Amino acid sequence: MLTGMELLALLLIIVLSAVVLPRDPLAAAALLAVFALPLWAVASITTHASEYCEVEMEYNTKLCWLHATTLVEMVQKGGLYTVKLTLSLQPPDPCHRILSVKSSSTDNEILIYIVGASPPPGTFCTQVLPEPTTYTASYTLKAKPYITLLFTDNTTGQRCSRTISIP
Repeated sequence: MLTGMELLALLLIIVLSAVVLPRDPLAAAALLAVFALPLWAVASITTHASEYCEVEMEYNTKLCWLHATTLVEMVQKGGLYTVKLTLSLQPPDPCHRILSVKSSSTDNEILIYIVGASPPPGTFCTQVLPEPTTYTASYTLKAKPYITLLFTDNTTGQRCSRTISIP
């Protein structure tokens, strides 16, 4: 499929050829080379530039009792998507803990598995926010990705999930 710039270049070449070609074939060939190559180069650069995209977004999500801030940095170049994720996981108090964070990916999905533990019922806990747990990972995917956060509380068995779409 030809882009607008390529169509314009093709039309210009045809018009110039029709005007010059009947008089002098050598001049027509030189004229075509002078106009066609730069126009083709501009059209080619424009087409390849549209294959590059960079996105940086921050998402705030509540997963059961866990507050998750997800920073997404994505670069699309050609047919590949390079995604860097930085998760900041904030428990509500020091009695709630993050036990593990793992991830996996498919062609277009990044799965983040978070396991936490809440205190037994009736436990007294100070209302001070602990330091957040940070998790960073990078992925290279073949299709436009989305992110799924899966949280499991090992104490209660409660599960929560959220899906983040990247524009």
